[in-house]
Amino acid sequence: METNNNNQYQNYPLSNSDMEEDESGFDIIEWLFKILRHWYLFVIALAISLSVAFIANRTWKPSYQVSARVILGGGQASASQQMVMQGVNLNMAYKNNDNQMIMFTSNDLVERAINKINANVDYYTTGHFKVSNLYGYAPIEIKGDNISDAVSGLEFDFRDIDGVTYEIAHQKDKQLGELRYTGRYGSLLNTPYFSVVVNKTDNFEPRKKINFAFLSNAYLIDYFTPRISLSFVTQNSTVLAVSLVGTVYQRDIDFLNALCDEFLLDNLNRKNEEANRTISFIDKQLSDISDSLKTSESHLQHFRKANQILDLNAYGSTILGHLTSYDEKRLQYNLKESYLNYLTDYIKKNVNNQELLTPSSLGIVDPVLTGLLTQYNETIRKLLQTTPQNPFYAKYQEELNKLKGSLTDALRNVRAAFSIEKKDIDTQSRKASGQLATLPDIETQMNSFERQFKMNDTYYTYLLQKRAEAQIQRASNVPDNTILERARMISITNGGDKKKSMMMALALGLIIPLLIIILKEYLKTKVMDKRDIEKLSPFPYIGSLPHATHDDATITVLKRPKSAIAEAYRMVRTRIKFVSRQMDASCVIVTSTESGDGKTHFCLNYASMCAMTGEPTILVDMDLRKPSVSKRLSLENETGITNCMLGQVTLDEAIIKKSPEINFDLLLAGTIPPNPGEMIRSPKMLELIKELKSRYHYVIIDTSPVGIVSDAYPLAPISDCVIYITRSRKTNKKFFKSVINQLKTDRMQHVGVVLNDIDAKTGGYGYNYSYQRYGYGTYGNNPVTKDYIKDYYEEE
Repeated sequence: METNNNNQYQNYPLSNSDMEEDESGFDIIEWLFKILRHWYLFVIALAISLSVAFIANRTWKPSYQVSARVILGGGQASASQQMVMQGVNLNMAYKNNDNQMIMFTSNDLVERAINKINANVDYYTTGHFKVSNLYGYAPIEIKGDNISDAVSGLEFDFRDIDGVTYEIAHQKDKQLGELRYTGRYGSLLNTPYFSVVVNKTDNFEPRKKINFAFLSNAYLIDYFTPRISLSFVTQNSTVLAVSLVGTVYQRDIDFLNALCDEFLLDNLNRKNEEANRTISFIDKQLSDISDSLKTSESHLQHFRKANQILDLNAYGSTILGHLTSYDEKRLQYNLKESYLNYLTDYIKKNVNNQELLTPSSLGIVDPVLTGLLTQYNETIRKLLQTTPQNPFYAKYQEELNKLKGSLTDALRNVRAAFSIEKKDIDTQSRKASGQLATLPDIETQMNSFERQFKMNDTYYTYLLQKRAEAQIQRASNVPDNTILERARMISITNGGDKKKSMMMALALGLIIPLLIIILKEYLKTKVMDKRDIEKLSPFPYIGSLPHATHDDATITVLKRPKSAIAEAYRMVRTRIKFVSRQMDASCVIVTSTESGDGKTHFCLNYASMCAMTGEPTILVDMDLRKPSVSKRLSLENETGITNCMLGQVTLDEAIIKKSPEINFDLLLAGTIPPNPGEMIRSPKMLELIKELKSRYHYVIIDTSPVGIVSDAYPLAPISDCVIYITRSRKTNKKFFKSVINQLKTDRMQHVGVVLNDIDAKTGGYGYNYSYQRYGYGTYGNNPVTKDYIKDYYEEE
């Protein structure tokens, strides 16, 4: 019958997956319990993250988007206006949309807009969490002058004293020290660093404390320019959207409006430049001819008075008419020669680059000269839009030099043509003068005076007419661009930041603790539960033993036979049969990785559990290097297996018989020998074990840790099963894996692994569920208590 039973266990060998449910995959319930055990991490993380989010939301300031729209090329002059004076027109280079977008953000234009809105003094209040700007509703207005760079950007405290006087202070600075000044409203306050006049506004409040800072134009340019965004409303339109994003939307609105106004004004000024140059040239000519006109008029009046001549005869009038006509033509040629001299002098002196008057505006009709001047002005405008560092700058400069040479040749040809025409006029004039010589000398002289006066008067009138035309053209000019929409606030760009910060805080408060738990689990170096054993060990997993720290039981199963711990040992005793593949494993060796894994505690309780079957049971303390059984039972280790091996006592004398406190026989280690390894390997030791196996049904041998010494190796062949004890939260994974794989390599047979010291609270839901489900915790009249006083897994 016994043989049949043995065969039965041999036909059903134990493996890591035969006796218990396979839990090698991800177990969501187990992870849920692990997360719940660390609930305090979530509370702490959520408290911190939500507090940070709350503070961040208190410091939150809305960010506004302000936008205006400008039509590029929407305000051009009519054709009749453009025909009033040729040559007075803004070059196409200025009308290029890309160039105008660049001009929109130029420093000069931005600075003019800044000066227009008076943003050089920044008013604000400082709270516990944020700074609030007071632009547009500040209680005071500061008009500053002679602001030193040393105080530019520094924060000043302003405090109203009594409604009449005020105090301006700056906290101690490393360079300036502490500044403190007192002044009266409406009066000039002179200090070494600034001169200011402080006036009250409609928002003035007595005893009000605010802060302010002087801001330089350079700082404001750097503040506004990077925030300017330019884009066309649609792909093919010329409507330009100009926008800003900032926290002070009213200041941004004022700035954008000023910037658009200055952009249009700059465009108009560029259109009026040529008209202004024409008027300036004519005014200079008028100044010169005015003196000649006054002199000729004075001479004519004096001659008439002296000779009492009122009029010339018809013949003289005719001749005089011819001479006058010739003189007018000569004057026109003189004006043209003045213009040619102006051009020649400009080219020879090579003065600063500026646009030249077109000849058509002064009556010179020469296509070649007009074309060259048009090209010259076009190149000048391109050159002014670039900088010396631009690669096109040298190209434009070279084109100007070539055009100057071509202009010199063209001027030479025009002068030659004028010379021929002037000679013809001089010939005709001399002929008329000869005819006039036949008149009386007095009449001739008077005609000469009249002719000189009329010539100067005609020249003067002609110049006045040209100046009026240029002024009309300048007055009729309008900007090429038009403001379609004035600046306005269109949206709050960060309106959802508060909600996002709270959601982010909530997410971080949940994710960070979860990551900590995951990292903590995956970075553990100690064996924790059954999963670790199954992953690391090639040998079968026998079972788990709960943490036992009851105050009244060294041998827990003896004092509490119906407790969950006792049931765990019964389960282990049953599974050992499958490991040994026998009905009863009569001889069991117990070892561990290292000292302190609970090997001796297991031996005491397992021996007691075997003895409960009524079969003879003995526990042998074979740890001859560091015996601990006697210490755990408070016995003297004077006589034992060592003394028996040395022949000092007999085996019967060395065995301690069972008692009410210990329900099994006990063979202590005895005197610690100098050569424990050799003694264990001796034939006499093997004979002694065989003798014990013949006397007792169960022989439990407590050996030294196999991870430290090899004392268990010689005993393994004579045993039915080797129980390898590991301790939860204590046994090192790498050390355990190394030792257990070495046992596998050494082909040690019938090895089973027991996980000791599992805490039902932290060891996973599996153990707690297994034993509490069937009521083992309160089975019979011996409920399991939790009054832990002494830990029986202390260092052995």
